[in-house]
Amino acid sequence: MPLRVYAFQSGQRANGGLESLTRILGALRGVSITVVTQAQSAFTTRWRAMGLDVQVVDVPRPADRWQAAARVRALLRRLPALAEGQLEARRSLRQAAPVVLFNDQDAVFFAGLGAKLAGSPVVVTLRGTTGIERFRWAIVAQLADVVVTLSWDMRRRFAAALDAHPLARGHSAEIVVIPSIVEVAADAPDRTEARRALGIAPDERALAIVGALVPGKRVREVIEALGPRLEPGERLHVFGAFEPAREACAAGCEAARAALPDPTRVVFHGHVEPVHAAYRAADVTLVASDDEGLARCMIESLAHGTPVVSTDVCSAREVLLEDPIGAVGVVVPCGDFRALADAALALTRDPPRRDALGARGVALASERFGVAAVRDAYERLVRALDRA
Repeated sequence: MPLRVYAFQSGQRANGGLESLTRILGALRGVSITVVTQAQSAFTTRWRAMGLDVQVVDVPRPADRWQAAARVRALLRRLPALAEGQLEARRSLRQAAPVVLFNDQDAVFFAGLGAKLAGSPVVVTLRGTTGIERFRWAIVAQLADVVVTLSWDMRRRFAAALDAHPLARGHSAEIVVIPSIVEVAADAPDRTEARRALGIAPDERALAIVGALVPGKRVREVIEALGPRLEPGERLHVFGAFEPAREACAAGCEAARAALPDPTRVVFHGHVEPVHAAYRAADVTLVASDDEGLARCMIESLAHGTPVVSTDVCSAREVLLEDPIGAVGVVVPCGDFRALADAALALTRDPPRRDALGARGVALASERFGVAAVRDAYERLVRALDRA
């Protein structure tokens, strides 16, 4: 059963969407997979090692600034490659018409129309809720046979956005909920080993933020709200690429740390690979984002037995509070970093409650985000579309 996957890469070392896709592709059975992407990376190396056919196409990067002039220039550079991508997709897919999976919006605009004209069933994964009200996602809904969302909350928000957009009227895309896969590696370190490797004392109360240091993750605001209140024996550990000399967000985080009464209570570890040790070493993981789809750091943390304190972003209540298994974390209002700090410190200082939430989190992650459940859902989807 053939499957063509178009997956464009952002260049960030921490990329939850591509990590999730990689786990899914590695789990599928009886499927012949070709991946089309626009950059050589550690992901392309992994895909080839998994036995996948990987094709790298040359597509200029989109604009990295929001100024209109920069966006127009970037679009003009990209247009020839985007046009060729549509034509090549139509040529290469029209004979076999395999199921085509697009893992991101940029990839849809590279080959989505060509895949549709070739008669291939088109599946698009919605990985975040930023911009779902814009015309681009209305067009995606017209091209797609199926849009996969990672949670029911995402599905609800996306359906509402489509209902409100005139360009989406009459779309026939089915919206299906299939979450990300989360696996705990067999060789993942235990808590003692993880703490030793990361320089965290056995008796330290460790809070963690895991992910890319970008403005929407609100790491600087967490440092400002939480840092002054950390007591001796407590530290905030930030895991993610950290280059303050090159990146304004990282520089702002470094300045916030430097302004603390005791800057040593915030530690920047940079990018850690693999990331298992970060979750195993932490007592609590914080998610302070303005916007998410289903935060990968949230569900990875749960899988490792570490409870989560999150802002009320998309999927947070559904996962942390509303699952039948019971609460596995704490949710506070978006933008209320004082409340986030209060909740994180209270949970960190309450080991029995922390352990109870952590144990339920492991059970939830296994049941809802385990390999078997997610793999089976994708296999059913591909099989149904392949026979349609």
